[in-house]
Order: sequence, then C-alpha cells, then structure tokens
Amino acid sequence: AELSSVNDEWVRQLAGRPLFKVIDEKSDFAAGADVQVKVVMQGGQAVLLAHGPWFLVTFVETALLQYLASTMTRELCSRGDKGWTDWCTEALLTFALTAHAVQEGLHAPKRGLTAFFSSRRAPHAAFHLLQHRYLQTLWPTFLTSSLFAGRALGGQKLVGTWAHEGTMAMAALWGEELDTRLPLSSLLWTLLFWAVTGNRTVLPDAFGSATFKHMLVDLDLLDEAGLVRQDSGSLERFAAIFPSCKKMASEVEAFADIERALEHGYALIGAGGFFGEKRLTLKDLSCAAKI
Repeated sequence: AELSSVNDEWVRQLAGRPLFKVIDEKSDFAAGADVQVKVVMQGGQAVLLAHGPWFLVTFVETALLQYLASTMTRELCSRGDKGWTDWCTEALLTFALTAHAVQEGLHAPKRGLTAFFSSRRAPHAAFHLLQHRYLQTLWPTFLTSSLFAGRALGGQKLVGTWAHEGTMAMAALWGEELDTRLPLSSLLWTLLFWAVTGNRTVLPDAFGSATFKHMLVDLDLLDEAGLVRQDSGSLERFAAIFPSCKKMASEVEAFADIERALEHGYALIGAGGFFGEKRLTLKDLSCAAKI
C-alpha cells in the first residue's frame, strides 16, 4: 500500500502506464514487458526485489531509493528533533572520519586524485550539500560527480564516468527499433558520449558485458575504449571478458575485494556507501583510504 503512492506519482508522467506492479511475497516473478516488485524478509530485514526490462528496473530503483529516503526523513522528523539530529550526527561523523582517512592516506602525501561520486543514491539533499561544503574546506580542488551540488553551491569541478541513465533513455526511446537482436541503442549511446565528451569509458554490465564486447570487436572499436567499468557481476568474469582493456572495479565493499581486483588487473577501484549514506561498520571506514 505504501509503494502505491510512488506508482501514482509516476503514472501521470508515463502517459497512464504504472511504473511497476506489486506482487505477493510468495509469488514468482513472471517474464514480460512490465516491472514487478515484491518485498521479502531476508536475515531479519525487509528487502525489495524488482524484476523486468533492465532500463525500467533502473528507473524503478531510482524512484524507490528516493521514496525510501524521504520516508526515513519523515519518520525521523515525526519523532521530534532528537531523532533527526541523531541520524544526521552519525552520518556526518561517518563522512568526516572517512574523508580524513582519505586525506591522511592519499591526498596529503600526494598519492592520487580525490573525487567524490555521489548522485542519485544520495538520500537527502541538505545532507548531500553539507558533504560538499565539508569537502570544499578539506580539499579546495576536489572533484564531484554531482550536478546538483555544482548548480546549488557553485565552484565545483565536475567529473564523471557516465552511469546507466544515458543508455536507459536511449533504450526507452528507440529500443524496440534498434534492439531486436543486439543492444544497439546502448552501443549508439556509448559512441555518442565518446564523440561529445572525449571520455571513452564503457559501462557494459547492464546489458551483457560479453555481448557488448563482441559488438565493439565487430566494429573494430575495442581498442578505442579508454576504460571498461565493472559495476555488477564477478570481478573474475569481467576481467576474463576484457583481458586487454584498462579496467575499473566500482563495487568494492571490503579490503579483500581490493586484493582480488589487483590480482585480476584492475587499474582503478571505487567504493560506494562509505561516506554516510549507508550504515557500515567502523572497520570499513578505512577502505576508501586503502583504495
């Protein structure tokens, strides 16, 4: 019932089409053109699962992440100021500890470039801007992927390796015409992005890494890829698909993942959720600095 409000908000924007259909926890997902969603209990936690065409599922993921964040904010505020203050204090402390770990281990000794990647998953706009204000003080020349912070605060240097949104939009607009046999809409988006930005990154996970690689080979474009980014699936399988390309592992969550990535030839590594957005244990705070 709670999730229906998300659907109601999107139906108006999708010409009457629901964003997803909620099914019972015990029901199996069915193949089709629509997204199905169900809530199940795993390890004592409520987990929301979605099934359907990948670009529609990604739209659903973004909408539900925003909804869950606003729900948490509303619940905290309804308990009075203390509930909100406690959460914000904990999140900012996590963020500050991680930022200073990166400062001491990476930035101060000039061992690398510092960039802050936090966009559609940032749970609260005000907290997101506070993070950027803090980093502006700590690292006056830091880079961010947040267009929102760049517009709201100004003075931000923007950087990014494009995520899934561009390919989602291209597939939504022309997928039926282009993607009958291969994900050509995704390849076309990639080539347009290369042409406009000069940033020759490839993010193939969402539509099949092996398939995307073979399309690049057929067009004699594999050697043109400056970086291939692993965003889902195993590090080992992705490395086997792209043995000769420069690779980035962007789903690192523990120190063991760093070791495995280095063993399989990954040149760049990224970590998500260590800056206050997720409630991770204190032992993981140094992971960003270790990277």
